[in-house]
Amino acid sequence: MNINILFLLVILLSANQISAYCLNKDPAPGGNSQPTVCTYKGRTYSPGEAWDADNCEECQCDEDGGRSCCGYGFNAVVMNFGVGCKLERFDCLNGAVVDADEAGGCEMTGTEIHLKRSKKGAA
Repeated sequence: MNINILFLLVILLSANQISAYCLNKDPAPGGNSQPTVCTYKGRTYSPGEAWDADNCEECQCDEDGGRSCCGYGFNAVVMNFGVGCKLERFDCLNGAVVDADEAGGCEMTGTEIHLKRSKKGAA
């Protein structure tokens, strides 16, 4: 078996264990002692409340009015499918490997990729 295909299979089989990249957004200005809410795209969220952003991130409102966001699915990892290959994403968790230049050099063309989203807080 080609070593590149074996490496890809190992990555794909372990991909559902990848949780995500994460970042914290700055808290809302203020500094009062009242519980602060978060606003995202016109919606208001209470501290501790979580939501899915439309860019394959899960965000949570922090106590100080900031928000913590973690990417999931294809936003959690960079995958390389070999020379001449690229990923065609259907959504955050599903896609297929396609020939990048239609020259037929991609050995993985047609391989479907289905990632699983881990639950927040899972080890």
